[in-house]
Amino acid sequence: MNVKIDKGSREVLRKIIDSNDVNFGFLTKLAGLDPAKDFRFGSFRDVDFRDADIRGFDFSGADLIGAVKNGRTLIDSTTLFDGAQIAWIEADSADIIQKMLSIQNTTSSTQRKKLLVELVEQYQSAKHIHQFLITSIIKSKSIEAFFDFANAISSFDGQHANLVIMEELKSLVERKGSGAPKGRRKLAQTPYGVDLILRLLDDAINPVLREVAGKVFGEKGPISRSTILVAIGDITPNLI
Repeated sequence: MNVKIDKGSREVLRKIIDSNDVNFGFLTKLAGLDPAKDFRFGSFRDVDFRDADIRGFDFSGADLIGAVKNGRTLIDSTTLFDGAQIAWIEADSADIIQKMLSIQNTTSSTQRKKLLVELVEQYQSAKHIHQFLITSIIKSKSIEAFFDFANAISSFDGQHANLVIMEELKSLVERKGSGAPKGRRKLAQTPYGVDLILRLLDDAINPVLREVAGKVFGEKGPISRSTILVAIGDITPNLI
């Protein structure tokens, strides 16, 4: 179901989502938006709802994967989530959120790897880290970022995470320099994209990626996109 939102409301909503100044509920009131209708079917991935009063809000059909809330986020029976995609990140600590934002915003693979190691070692909340890594894998804006986030999952971390990694790897391999979403690094027709993926596969430490690498490099003859896609297809059924 698609709900049309007028251009003015859409612009105001985007400013609210992008703002880091004050909490979500307060910004909503300032903007004059109607909690009962203006938030249905919206995208609120990774939005910060800490300390927000979202009682009376209707998020029916909305995307709330990776959205952050804490013990002071006010939600009750009047907050509607019918048909919404929800995967809250519980975070009473501002430090972990800041660390996650720093990781998401860095464009340096070396720095991103360093911060990911610190994140995994410093915080023991598996639920927070797990959801952050999966969301970041899906939203990664470059080939290197995908591998950095996937390699931060250094063990078989559940069926869902494994399938996400395989699906995103397949998507990267299939891109040939055209039709890639804005912000994604396009794969050159030849030979850059495949060569980069093969190099990163060879260095991968994530068990799922290691299995793909084993099949790919175990093949005789030249390795192509098709070789990688066949390897992904051979492994994926075992993860389901």
